[in-house]
Amino acid sequence: MKAVFITTSTDEQSFEQIMWLRTTDMIKALERRGVVVLQISYHSAQNPTAELIEKVLHFNPDFFIAPNYNFILLSMTSPVNLFKFVTRPIVAIWDDPLGALANSLFYIAKRAADQQVVRTSNTPIKSNVCPVSSLDVVSPFDWFQTMRSPNLLHFSWDSGHMSAVAELGLVEPANVHWYPISTFPAFIRFGMANRSCPPEVDVAFCGNIYLDYVMQHEYWKDETLQQLTARICTAKSRALEQPTYSLMRNEIEGLSSEVRDSYGLWSNRYPYWDYYRFLVWHASTTLVRLSLIGQIKHQISIYGLFADPNSAELLKTYPNIRLGGNHHHFNELPRVYAAAKVNVCLTNGLIYQGVPSKLVDCVASGGFALCDPKDDLLRLFGTGIKRIFFRDADELNKKIDYYLERPEERAQIVAEMQEVIRKECTLDRLFDTALSKVERLKRQPCRRDIYGDYRDDGIDAKEILRASFKDPAEELFLVSSTQAVDIDWPIQDFFSYEGWAPSKVTKIDSSEVEIKTSPACWQYAATLPCPKSICQRRIDGFLRIDLTVKTGKVGISIVASDLAKILLERCLEASASRQSVYFVVEEFPEGSKLLVRNANTKNSSSTVIIHAIELFAAQKALAQVRQL
Repeated sequence: MKAVFITTSTDEQSFEQIMWLRTTDMIKALERRGVVVLQISYHSAQNPTAELIEKVLHFNPDFFIAPNYNFILLSMTSPVNLFKFVTRPIVAIWDDPLGALANSLFYIAKRAADQQVVRTSNTPIKSNVCPVSSLDVVSPFDWFQTMRSPNLLHFSWDSGHMSAVAELGLVEPANVHWYPISTFPAFIRFGMANRSCPPEVDVAFCGNIYLDYVMQHEYWKDETLQQLTARICTAKSRALEQPTYSLMRNEIEGLSSEVRDSYGLWSNRYPYWDYYRFLVWHASTTLVRLSLIGQIKHQISIYGLFADPNSAELLKTYPNIRLGGNHHHFNELPRVYAAAKVNVCLTNGLIYQGVPSKLVDCVASGGFALCDPKDDLLRLFGTGIKRIFFRDADELNKKIDYYLERPEERAQIVAEMQEVIRKECTLDRLFDTALSKVERLKRQPCRRDIYGDYRDDGIDAKEILRASFKDPAEELFLVSSTQAVDIDWPIQDFFSYEGWAPSKVTKIDSSEVEIKTSPACWQYAATLPCPKSICQRRIDGFLRIDLTVKTGKVGISIVASDLAKILLERCLEASASRQSVYFVVEEFPEGSKLLVRNANTKNSSSTVIIHAIELFAAQKALAQVRQL
């Protein structure tokens, strides 16, 4: 197999340096399985040169992968990115999928603001802070639908993430694979080589606290949002087992419609998800951690703070905190974990029910830790893991006192957990599963690279790609050796189910229909079965649908027989002119259908006229299909 690995930078002063170290180990694990890896930075994937695209096409990868899904999405934030040109299975390793979507959405909005297309304000979006008045730039669920791509293989170590994303209708639960979070060889090696590391401190915490960042943020400076944030974080401190996202939704739903409208705090609005990014990634992580740390009766050594170094000065006001500095992630951190009698693992706000990576890294290194409750810890380690749980500051202090006096019991718990970690929480375990899923996906239809194998076509792809960069909005179709397929595909057979009301299909004449959708965003409006004569038949060509979107925005899709899985989709906005939608297909699955649904996020209906449907078959086709 061959893989393109979307990498981070090697900047040693940032979080990406840690991700680079992890990337190196991940690549080694793939290579041990015989995978040939081509490395490309996500910055290059965002704005690829023609030479890079040609290089990837010649490499002909079996799949794409990145250290986590965040970097895949960041690569896609540019209108012309590598994934527009090369379609292959993508191994999407989730960290926080909603946060990753919100984070990438921020950069899309920032680009839109920089290009002065912000609809609600001319205020530019600043580096890491979005003014409240400038947020309503893009439609979140248009972007979030990227998760439904049939080429994505989703892997999650957090069952809470899986439930939240499924509840929003972004993925089918069966399409997400849970796995035990992976630690890295440096931690396991240290734990095996140093069975008994001399203790240097009694109590320690390793991780980031973003106090300065939070205090300087525009959201914290706004009184209403500061109070909202404080209520959520207080509730989280009192119920550590509750996901921050659940508490956020509860608090926001309790706000008046006027306040929610004013701040855009509706799930189909961009400000809602940008606030999520601030709250879950930074504010909750910081304020909940400090709330608990501030109540610990012992002196606690804090290591890290590399992501927000200005917070170190602010933490000096806490009498029980001793700053231990930053340590190399692989070379030094394992010893830091092992040299503390009790590590306190206050999980990041982005973890819903998952196994915290810091807990697994700590125990793999030989360190003992206490942790707030998570369902997936029970799933991985069994009920005995409850011995290290704490639900509030009082229970945390009691367990610190208890375990400080019992080194043998600490060692026994660590040994039991290490046995599970060395078996289950490894990159080898993850990639064995991932590669088998890639093999299975490659054998399924409607997932063909839109270029085909251009090297056999005698066409200079390099020059074609260079030409396409002259105008990023231009659609360029170059198809060789194609011919129309003579089939009966009556447009007037479009119909709408009763449960899709008030969606309506109206026959205009013998060859055209008008479809009006429900006002609800993403509500199905009408469907048309694919002719049986073309199902499970090699097409190696493309489907063209001619239409006019009169109002709103519609999604045109090819869906599975049960309408539950969208295989391919294009979204088009209202235009005075007639438009064409193209789907490059290898074959149509048995029972597949065409589907029209409302893609308008403004809670209003859309109207489209379907003029014609044509199918073209080709033995060899070179097609560039772009939708910006």
